[in-house]
Order: sequence, then structure tokens, then C-alpha cells
Amino acid sequence: MKDIWAYVEMADEKVLRPSQEALSEAARQGRQLRARTTALVLGHEIPKEALEAVGRYGPDRVLVLDDERLSEYGTEPYAACIETLLHEHKPDALLMGSSVVSRDLAPRLSVRLKSSLVTEATFLNPQGGKWIVTRSAYRPHASMIVAPRDEGLQIITLASKVMDAEEIGPAEEVSVEAVGGPQELRSGHVRMEERIREIPSQLDITDAEVIVAGGKGMQNEEGFALLDELAEVVGGTVGATRMAVDMKWRSRESMVGVTGKVVTPEVYIACGISGAIQHVMGMRSSQTILAINTDPNAPIFRISTLGIVGDVRDVLPVMIGSFRETKAKAEAEGGRA
Repeated sequence: MKDIWAYVEMADEKVLRPSQEALSEAARQGRQLRARTTALVLGHEIPKEALEAVGRYGPDRVLVLDDERLSEYGTEPYAACIETLLHEHKPDALLMGSSVVSRDLAPRLSVRLKSSLVTEATFLNPQGGKWIVTRSAYRPHASMIVAPRDEGLQIITLASKVMDAEEIGPAEEVSVEAVGGPQELRSGHVRMEERIREIPSQLDITDAEVIVAGGKGMQNEEGFALLDELAEVVGGTVGATRMAVDMKWRSRESMVGVTGKVVTPEVYIACGISGAIQHVMGMRSSQTILAINTDPNAPIFRISTLGIVGDVRDVLPVMIGSFRETKAKAEAEGGRA
């Protein structure tokens, strides 16, 4: 292994979480393999502070392609630029985080460069010039191990929130290098018409950092209004058990569990959820689990980080009020500062 690349997506001078994971994993693999780690950044008028943020995740080198034509993301120009750089520098692997952009770019780059592509990787094991990749299959029940037939560039997208994102500080001699792309860039058939800022409560639950989920204990659709209110104040997204979905209290898109979606948020607030195994299998990898239930022996308490024994209809209004008060105080103090 000689050079491991990580594609970096940024917003407001910050490295997005998926790219933090890709950068961190590239740096870890680079240290183990004694290979160079390269961060690839595309855009226009990229601030120095943004590049410093990239350096904190440990790359040895940061390649920057700054071009006015890349001021807004476009499938064709971005794919053409990355293709040119990969063809020119010939890295061993390109790691990409789990994002809409990576899902758009990765397959296109694979076809253009005739390279292998593995998506949703959960574990990387480089051996003899090839990357042996573990990825989920019918998760959470099974995994598959994938090995490329040929050597050469391998493009790997990582499963969401599986790899640790850690700021380890810049490498001892990190270098920032400006690179150029193709002289001609076509806009292609796909173009950005409008950029819409996502509201956390409307995010897909698989992308949410905070999930407020409700079960049978919410009793009715009106009970879920409390979850909407809590999700709004904590910047989260509302999820539901199969029972709640079957009762038409919530849409199927919000269902967590074996027959729904598997989620790994930083915080999972389980409200009126008993903890049936079908549901637990879909959320047990959450970093912090807060459970609220009237039954002190409910199975959900066995896996929860913190448990509250009580009626959600009594507990939630208190939580919402407390969060609102804390948020207002923090904003006021920030304003004075």
C-alpha cells in the first residue's frame, strides 16, 4: 500500500461527519500500513480554516482543487475532476463516507476508471495489495466479506456511523498542495436547481444524530405530537415501533427494527417502548439510549444507558420544558458574549 485517499465534503468550514469517518479510517489504515494518507478537497475559495479542520483528522497530505466551476456541487464536473486526479496520482484506495454525494459519485467513478467498488463497508482488512472488505447483508443478521478480483484502485464507501471519527491532530509534516483539474468541465445532464437546508425533524432516521422514538405506550396519534415537540427542541427525528406504524400513528418510513430501518444515532430516546427483540435489533447500536416506560421490568431497560420509570405523558412535558429553558438560557448567554 502506498497512498490511501479520503474524499472530503465540507459545509460552513466544517468537515461533515461522513468525511470525518472516512478521514479517520484512512489515517488509521495509513498508520498500520505505513502508507501515506491523502485528503481530497474540491470547491471554490476554500477558507484556510476549513483546510486546517481537515488536517486535524491526521492526513499526511491535503490535495486542494479550487475552481470557480466547483462552487456548487454538480455530478459531472466533480466526477470529471476526481477521475482526472485518480488517474494521474494512482492511489491504492479511495474512501468515501456515507452521504448522498458519495452515493452519486462512487459508482460513476468506478465505471469510468474500471475499478472495484464496495459500498456500506463496516470493516477494512488490506492484504497483499487488496482490500478485503466486510459489509452488512440483510443487517443486522448477516455480513458478507468481499475481495476484488484484480489489484489496482479500489473505491470503498463506509457504512454510516460505524467507523470512529477522531481528531488526532495534524500529521507531523502535513502538506497542502494545490492541484488542477481538466481544462473543460461539462455541466452534464444533472444540475443543482436549489439547495434546501434540511430540518432535523424531517431527516431520514438513518441519518439522524438524535432519534425520539415512540411505541404502543404513546397510546394514540396525539401522543406522537409530544414526540414531534421533543424532537424539534433537541434537533432530532421521530421514529416508531412496528406497533405504532401498524396503528397508523406514524408512517412506515419512520419504523425502526428488523422489518424497518437499522439506526445508529448518538442519542436514542425510547418513549413507551417495551423493548421487543424485533425493535431492539434495529437500534441497540445507538451510543446513548434513554428509555421511558411505566414498567420497571420492561426489557428496554436492560440495554438503556439511562432509564426513567414513569408515564411518557407526564415525563415528556417536563423534559420539553427543561430543554426549552436550557436552550433559551444558552442562546441568551451566547448573545451577551
